[in-house]
Amino acid sequence: KFVEVYGMMAHCREAGKGEPLVLLHDAQSSLHTWTAWSDSLTEHYRVISVDLPGFGLTGPHPRGSYSGFMYVEFLDSLAIKLGINKFHLVGNGLGAQIAWQFAAERPQKVQKLILMNAPGFERKDNSWVTLLAATPVANRIIWRVTPKSLIRILLEEIYADDALVTDSLVKRHFDLLLAPGNRKAFTDRASVRDNRPPVNDLLPKITAPTLIIWGAEDANISPEH
Repeated sequence: KFVEVYGMMAHCREAGKGEPLVLLHDAQSSLHTWTAWSDSLTEHYRVISVDLPGFGLTGPHPRGSYSGFMYVEFLDSLAIKLGINKFHLVGNGLGAQIAWQFAAERPQKVQKLILMNAPGFERKDNSWVTLLAATPVANRIIWRVTPKSLIRILLEEIYADDALVTDSLVKRHFDLLLAPGNRKAFTDRASVRDNRPPVNDLLPKITAPTLIIWGAEDANISPEH
């Protein structure tokens, strides 16, 4: 279904009954990444997944705003629209960063927090794709030229097992990236300088019991972070 939040029609999926559990996807992804998880979790929870602003069928933020603070406000407003006052919150990658910032700024709303490969402490090293996206004028290339082969390369960097990067997975990511406004949203996000919240200020504010998960094949974020 679609829920109006700050002028965007946020694309959501909801299934199951029980305590609410919200799933936030990683960068360059969508709520579809949680499909297999949802199939199991709906046996015990009311599972809600959402395409974050700038991704999937939700599409771009109307003002091109992609700070961590915007995402916290977005999630808060979405929860209000869905009628959930307190919920379990799960995030992967970018979604995990949004999740722990939300848990710090809205501690009364998070029952339990699950962070999968959460950024925040690591040094910010940008890939050549991100650097291109953040470069004025040059980044307009991404708005118009997006080879499907590039999507496969990026996915193979994310997946430990390249065999999981199927043609259908590549096509889904490719089609959603080409949805109106999503390629410009990618370059707009790359230009944001406050995507990283003040870690040392926010972490002490997190009161929810927290499970931290780290993928052993993760080449970007190491366990000490």
